[in-house]
Amino acid sequence: MKQAIILAGGAGTRLRDRLGDLPKPMIPISGKPLLEHQVELCRRHGFTDLVFFVHYRADLIQQHFGDGAKWGVRIRYVVEREPLYQGQQRRNHTILSRSINTPWYYQRNAHILARPAALPRP
Repeated sequence: MKQAIILAGGAGTRLRDRLGDLPKPMIPISGKPLLEHQVELCRRHGFTDLVFFVHYRADLIQQHFGDGAKWGVRIRYVVEREPLYQGQQRRNHTILSRSINTPWYYQRNAHILARPAALPRP
């Protein structure tokens, strides 16, 4: 079993005029959320155990993805009580990774896949 750790806590504040209160990982790209593309990519490459670090509108992400069964993966959530910045997130992931006995992948800065001009307005 391979595990992926995905940062999905972004609020998308710079995209607020186009997204409203939609969290950055849920930006629609080709008809589905950006994070869904990442889940499918992980699955395609054999990652079946995913851990999402979530914060802003975590409820929307959890509601959409649930336990991951729909995509043939297991999804667990780490809900950050206050937003952590990349340095703190990396520290948390380092701590978490010490307890993982399987190969894992760390995904960050996925938002670079989307250009604000290409996003639909709410």
